[in-house]
Amino acid sequence: MIIVEIEFEEAKIEAIVAAFLTLPTPLRPTHFGEDEEGKRSRRRVDDSAAFDSFFIGRTEGFFLFGPSLVCMAMLGREKILTLHCSINTEPELARDFLVHLAKAAAPRFAFACEPEERDRRNRLVTKLHLLDGPTTIETWVGRNTRKYLPGLYWLTLIPSTLLEEHAVAFSALESCAVETVMLQESLYLFRFYERPESWRSATCVSELLKSVSGIFDIKRIRPLIEGARSFAEIQGTLAGWR
Repeated sequence: MIIVEIEFEEAKIEAIVAAFLTLPTPLRPTHFGEDEEGKRSRRRVDDSAAFDSFFIGRTEGFFLFGPSLVCMAMLGREKILTLHCSINTEPELARDFLVHLAKAAAPRFAFACEPEERDRRNRLVTKLHLLDGPTTIETWVGRNTRKYLPGLYWLTLIPSTLLEEHAVAFSALESCAVETVMLQESLYLFRFYERPESWRSATCVSELLKSVSGIFDIKRIRPLIEGARSFAEIQGTLAGWR
């Protein structure tokens, strides 16, 4: 499985949904709905009347489903749309999916990788030893593109404007990547290792995360919560890293 996440700024839902409908058949959604679990409430994409009425003027999130695809779309403030997609097919098709959506509406940031890599980059797991016994706290960190680049993943899509915003040198990323492709003017797709599973031994990426302050590195915040004695203490420390 490959995780694909794409953040669109001031995106038009209609254009992005239309792009889904022109994906290759293995990636094209067949159903849509309000939530992930309610299979009986899902409706077919080829029910054109229901499909059109579902998306016209939509201001809430939604789900799209296909044989190899589950996508959750989240609508935030200022028309920001974020896609969180799971693609259960060959990595090459996941790359095609990312590129196809990016060409439909230029994203602010996007990436594709194994779920384990995404967790290692942005999911913080902390154990607390309380009076009533040990407990584990899990939370997402470092995903706010207004503060930094969330990370460098197997495939990472970045516009030059975002690099400039966080003072990250294009040359530093290009020298570390095994492939750099300009999808359109000022929008670059970096592949940082040959295969998605190769992230465990990607030393160049580890060094970049360590040395470039404009890219989030989860290792920087682990020491900040060492010795924390309460959930409130951890939450207070991590507030600035979300």
